[in-house]
Amino acid sequence: ITNDKNFITKLDIRIKSRLLPDLLEFKSYNYIETESILKQRAEYAFIPNCLEKSVFDNIIKKTFEAGDIRVGLMLLKQAGENAENKSSKKISLEHLNDSLSPLNQDNDLDILLKIIKQNSGKSSSEIFKLYAEKENKSYRTFQRKIKELEKENKIKLKENNKGFEGNYTVIEYSEN
Repeated sequence: ITNDKNFITKLDIRIKSRLLPDLLEFKSYNYIETESILKQRAEYAFIPNCLEKSVFDNIIKKTFEAGDIRVGLMLLKQAGENAENKSSKKISLEHLNDSLSPLNQDNDLDILLKIIKQNSGKSSSEIFKLYAEKENKSYRTFQRKIKELEKENKIKLKENNKGFEGNYTVIEYSEN
């Protein structure tokens, strides 16, 4: 399973001949589907009437704009924790705004791109160590962000072979 539609073209011919690929497209959720999913999760997570309607509406809007349900789940969680930390019985816009501040700061992609720009030509494991020191993110998150940057032509990935030691990937900043 992959998000990369060109994945097959990158495989060795011997591997391609053994695969019978099937293309499944998972379309983005529309606004109503996004609202429904988040409403269901909020009902599981919170006691009735603790989440103000204006807060929930803002979370739906931010989630739909991001095109990623995980953003909404993170915002629900963070806003709830912020309210709990302030001993509040209701989750208010203030609690949500405190949750949004990390989203409004330099986002992960910008931070990662800056690290790559400063360390262009280093291996992916070296870049990940630098990124993890600043962002404390998993390797899987790192790989997903690397693929995003590659799709946007902001970086180039070069596969290198070390023989018995295996393969490694070099990441180069692209001036495009």
